[in-house]
Amino acid sequence: MQRQTTSSPSRAGNVSALTIEVKDAKSPVAQWLRSTFPHHHEVRANYREAAEPDEGVG
Repeated sequence: MQRQTTSSPSRAGNVSALTIEVKDAKSPVAQWLRSTFPHHHEVRANYREAAEPDEGVG
C-alpha cells in the first residue's frame, strides 16, 4: 500500500490519506466530522488539559 507524503517541510515522513482528508476543510470527510462533532475543539482542549502532567510531580 502506497501512502501519500506531505509537501510541508516541517512534517517529515508519510501521512495517511485520512489525515489529509481531515486537514482539508473542503473535503467531504472533514465536513462530515465537523457537522457530526461540532464541539470537537472543546473536547480536544479538555482532553489536552487533563492529559498534561502535574507541575508538582517529579
